[in-house]
Amino acid sequence: MKINPCLGIPVRFDAKYTGISDSRGLWRWKKIFVGPAFLAFPPREQQALLLHEVGHCKLKHLEKRLRSLWLLFWRPRALAVLCRAQELEADRFAAACGYGAELAEAFRRMKHVDSPLHPHISERIARLTIA
Repeated sequence: MKINPCLGIPVRFDAKYTGISDSRGLWRWKKIFVGPAFLAFPPREQQALLLHEVGHCKLKHLEKRLRSLWLLFWRPRALAVLCRAQELEADRFAAACGYGAELAEAFRRMKHVDSPLHPHISERIARLTIA
């Protein structure tokens, strides 16, 4: 399956990926991976999800996390705070591209699993719908 790049970031379909979408890679070797669950979303929500992942790439979140790895040993909660802040920043990136409402709707469709590295879905929806 071929999916067009999103703002210059290649998008790859991985039939074995159990998540919805994920950004991977460093520096100029960044890619977005989507799994079968991604295809269940309507096209504008798919675009919103891709823009969220592009936000991670363009804002260099993985590079920032790698520079902050020492936090994992000295202040693990600080690393979790950084990761949650980056998720919200990627949400704002998608919203700034005009897809905030669609991203909020995509979050409403998701089954939330509590994670220390992600804000709760209800918080993310509230921030997107207030903006």
